[in-house]
Amino acid sequence: MLPTAKGTIVDFVVKYVKGMVPKYDLPGAISFKQALQKGRRLQYVKPFMSGEDIAFLQYTGGTTGVAKGAILTHTNMVANVLQAKAAYGAKLDEGRELVVTALPLYHIFALTVNGLLFMELGATNLLITNRVTSQPLLKS
Repeated sequence: MLPTAKGTIVDFVVKYVKGMVPKYDLPGAISFKQALQKGRRLQYVKPFMSGEDIAFLQYTGGTTGVAKGAILTHTNMVANVLQAKAAYGAKLDEGRELVVTALPLYHIFALTVNGLLFMELGATNLLITNRVTSQPLLKS
């Protein structure tokens, strides 16, 4: 079955047949399309950011208990990238690397190394968005 059709059918069954989506009301909520239209009329104002501002909420896998969100600041992420660069950078040809990112970027290793380190090094990053449909690529 086509992925889009399958998703539509699953969404319909989950919401209307099984009743698994609770009723909700979000007063003042607007659609994504409306948000884009409103945003086009606004002037961009560059936000002030410091190294101590939150960059990511990284959720743990909960292997030692309940999963928790860990706050990672911009300073944390810069330190992570510099540490990874110190460990691996000498072995890499800066600006000429091609990296295949098969791990999801919500994993801290993939985010730090595949996402941020290789961006810092000017690498080409091939992001595998669906491991199932990418099996032929991974086999070759």
